Amino acid sequence: MTPAEPDRLTIDEIAQHLRVTRWVVGRTIKAGGLAAERVPGRGRDGSKRIPLPSYLAYLRRSTVARQRAEDKTMTAGQPTTLPTLHRFEDVAETYGIKLRGLLRNAKQIEHIHIGHNHYFTDAQLAAYLASRTRKPAKVDDGLDGVRARRARRKVKAGTPERDRSAA
Repeated sequence: MTPAEPDRLTIDEIAQHLRVTRWVVGRTIKAGGLAAERVPGRGRDGSKRIPLPSYLAYLRRSTVARQRAEDKTMTAGQPTTLPTLHRFEDVAETYGIKLRGLLRNAKQIEHIHIGHNHYFTDAQLAAYLASRTRKPAKVDDGLDGVRARRARRKVKAGTPERDRSAA
């Protein structure tokens, strides 16, 4: 999505970016969450414009994390583009993650929470996926390594190791 005015957005452009209705954006403006400027004209394309820095500040304030880390895409000087937002539902479907588990652990994950919707920016999604990736365990080479791992598992489980060399 490329706005007609790069430094000011319409209510419809923000609603499209967040995938919410224009009414949600309007209520957010009325509640003081977004600063809006009046411009001449009226109608569906709106008589209000939201400055890009105001919208990005709103996204930063809506970021949820145990320690609020600033997203580089939203703090580097005066950004001229909107960050790409990925809904939790889309991330769960794309990466085969259970949505219920994602929502249950939402307080521990850095993300943007607006109303009932949860979003990741590109940087937040990359960090989340990196934290979920398991590192491969070190594997001992050869038959001796296999025997050593089996012995450790048996000891852990409490069953004695069977001596195969006697048979």
